[in-house]
Amino acid sequence: NSERAALRQSYFRAYRMVADYLEHTAEKNPTEAFEKEIKKRKWKKEVIELGLGCTHSFKEVYNFLTDNDFSKEFLDMIGLLRSDIFNADSVIYTIYDEFRKPIAFYSRDTKFEEKKIAYDGRDKLEVKQMRQPMKYNSTANFPGIYEKNLHLYGIHDARDCHKVILVEGHGCKMSLKLNGVNNVVALGGFALTEPTLNKFVSLGVT
Repeated sequence: NSERAALRQSYFRAYRMVADYLEHTAEKNPTEAFEKEIKKRKWKKEVIELGLGCTHSFKEVYNFLTDNDFSKEFLDMIGLLRSDIFNADSVIYTIYDEFRKPIAFYSRDTKFEEKKIAYDGRDKLEVKQMRQPMKYNSTANFPGIYEKNLHLYGIHDARDCHKVILVEGHGCKMSLKLNGVNNVVALGGFALTEPTLNKFVSLGVT
């Protein structure tokens, strides 16, 4: 119906704007975490064009979106009120559908190891408990637009390919892409499901 169509368009607009914002920040004013990560992995700045970005704070992303007339309630509904994803310690991957529309975000906490040490050594008797750190975070499934087992990272590169190469991690896909291997898709884990295989079949993968 028209209400559902309007919701989809607003979703796509919000995700496109955030993707552009993250890439612009990475290009013009990258975070320390972003610069360290691409240096450690020996990645070129081309990763920005491939959908890798960063932000200096969740507040920056939030203010950017509300300044563009998105309400807090709408952002919460579509999964963008996520300070665990949008923060200065994260490098953030944009996940596209097969038509190269941004539909989700996936982040890696570059300071996870030191945060985990602090968490494991915390005083468990303190009234205010520390939040358990997570190495990876992603926006939630949004049926009909983003579903993890149907929209794997890099699936837009698999169009018109008879063969795809499946890897576990987003960084692995990025490294191969930078070295000229275009038909790589990251599972973001080890699970290879029947819906995923059916999706590949629908795209012409044999």
